[in-house]
Amino acid sequence: MHRRYFGRDPEVVTHAPGRISLLGGHADYNEGFVLPVAIALFTHASISAREEGAAGSAEVRSMNVGEACRLSAEAAPASLPPWARYLHGVVAEFAELGHRLPPFDLLVHGELPIGSGLSSSASMTVAAATALDRRFHLGLDGVALVRLCRRAEERHAGVGCGVMDPFAACLGRQGKALFLDCRTLEHEEIPIAPDLRLLVLDSGVRRTLAGSEFMDRRRECDRAVHEIRNLLGTPITALRDVSAERLLEVIDRLPSPLRLRAAHVVSDLARSVRGVEALQAGRYADFGEAMFETHASLRDLYEVSIPELDLLVEIAHATPGVIGARLTGAGFGGCVSAVAYADAVPRLQEALAARFHSRFGTVPTATVYDSADGSWFTAEEIR
Repeated sequence: MHRRYFGRDPEVVTHAPGRISLLGGHADYNEGFVLPVAIALFTHASISAREEGAAGSAEVRSMNVGEACRLSAEAAPASLPPWARYLHGVVAEFAELGHRLPPFDLLVHGELPIGSGLSSSASMTVAAATALDRRFHLGLDGVALVRLCRRAEERHAGVGCGVMDPFAACLGRQGKALFLDCRTLEHEEIPIAPDLRLLVLDSGVRRTLAGSEFMDRRRECDRAVHEIRNLLGTPITALRDVSAERLLEVIDRLPSPLRLRAAHVVSDLARSVRGVEALQAGRYADFGEAMFETHASLRDLYEVSIPELDLLVEIAHATPGVIGARLTGAGFGGCVSAVAYADAVPRLQEALAARFHSRFGTVPTATVYDSADGSWFTAEEIR
């Protein structure tokens, strides 16, 4: 396909996975703890250098939306299609680091459904950044690419995302979940037992991060930090810095909905640590309960769920052999991640087909995915 669109073979082809969230709900931009798993759904990017053009210019094309556009150093993100703003951001952030890229052609194709909560945008930015880094021998390590891709989304695409999504897309490991401290970027690889299955339950409801209430939640957390700092007289910089005991001192004096948002984030910090300890010890029931509690907190305190996601989690909770389930990603639509024993998968699929259809008139998909390594490259063409 690269030759078809650009008249030459690709010189590097990269692949970056999506992810599901097991623990940690809206915790990454609050500098908390998260437990994502990279899954074997990928965005592919192919690149070749152009023989003419100004530095930083590019012809980019998305096979998913069937659009192409030209990037340049002078282009304003608002003038570009939404999908191209992420790619513009990647190029702009390389330039910010002092890398004036030669002109190039870039083709992207994503397997991840957009707006599903599986991190399609981070997958694309990581695939593109990895392709540019490899083709032009820029020498960025994985953590540097993670930081660059986060800035690309936040500064240029208008999504105030945290670090979890690009981290999973860059540094995920097959057979492992990543227990990530979003403040320090210290992380631990947590093995996933071979008898467990990772499922994505797709509600069919799509959302967009930049246009949803996602940014409202970010601003509410920032306001909560400001209010708590003033009430406690303590120089906190994020809700990560607030213990449950200190929050209790001031929660009644926080305006609504700030008290709800703070209560979710602070409880989520402890819940993520407790859930990871249970997973490491093989106490799967306790680990699963932490997942269900995360969903309830996201529903009731953070208010980012919808009835379709709530029903998916309810059905999963009632199905024998399902260990845990929760909305994945930002919420407001998209998918639920679930962990189950293999023999529970058919039972869950049958229950979803019956109960979900009777209420919403559609049948959600329940798909098992393998875990995956973070971004990697080949010389293979995108087909």
